[in-house]
Amino acid sequence: MISVCLASHNGQAFLERQILSILPQLGPQDELLVGDDDSNDGSLALLRAIEDTRLKILPGRFGGPIGNFDFLLSQARGEWIVLSDQDDEWLPGRIDALSEVPDEAMVVLCDAEVVDQSGGLLAVSLLDAHRARHGVLANLYHNCYTGCCMALRRDFLRHCHPFPEGVGMHDWWIGLRAEQKRCAHWIRHPLVRHVRHDGNASSGFGRSRLGFGRKLRMRLRLAWLLTRTNRLFFT
Repeated sequence: MISVCLASHNGQAFLERQILSILPQLGPQDELLVGDDDSNDGSLALLRAIEDTRLKILPGRFGGPIGNFDFLLSQARGEWIVLSDQDDEWLPGRIDALSEVPDEAMVVLCDAEVVDQSGGLLAVSLLDAHRARHGVLANLYHNCYTGCCMALRRDFLRHCHPFPEGVGMHDWWIGLRAEQKRCAHWIRHPLVRHVRHDGNASSGFGRSRLGFGRKLRMRLRLAWLLTRTNRLFFT
C-alpha cells in the first residue's frame, strides 16, 4: 500500500493540477492524504469537489509544513510513504519507480525538473542544481533533500518521527537521518516537475532567505540532535 502525504495551505491555484497528476499513479488500495492547514482561499471546496475515495482530506491548524507533515505521517497507513507539495506536478512513473528500489533503501530521493510558475524551465536537474552529495556533513552544510522528491518506508519512521523541535525543515531531518543510517537511495532522473514561485514555503532552490545567524543555529541544532540519536558519521 502507498500513502501519499500532501501538505496544503492556500493552494487553490495549484492543487487540482497536482492531485490529478498523483491519483492516476495510485492503485485502488492506496491513499492520498491532504492535510489542509487553515486555508481561506477555496482550497477545501476544491478538494471536496474531487470525487475519489482514495483522497482523504484532513483539515486543521498545523502551524506550517513541519507540523502538517508531522501529523500526516502519523496518519499514513502505507508501507511506502511519499511526500508531496501542493504546487508541483508529478511526472509519470514516480510510484512505479519505488518497485525498483533496493531492499536495503529506506529513504528515496528522486530528481526533479525545476520550472517557474509559467512553466519556463529553470533547471533540468534539481540534484545537479544542488550539487548533491551523500554524507551527513555534506548535507548539514548544504541540504539536497527536497521533500517533494522524497519517499520513505514505514519502518524508517521510528528513526525520524515525530520530528524533534528545532529541525528547521522536515525533509532536511529525514534526509540527514537517512544519511546517518546509510540507507538513502537516489533516482537520478526527474519524476517531479518542481514549481518555484514567490509563495513557496521553502527556499529549496536558489539563494536562501534565511540570515547567516539563523542558518548556523539550525545546523548546530541538527548536529546536536544527530549526535543524540546515533553516532555522527563524518562522511
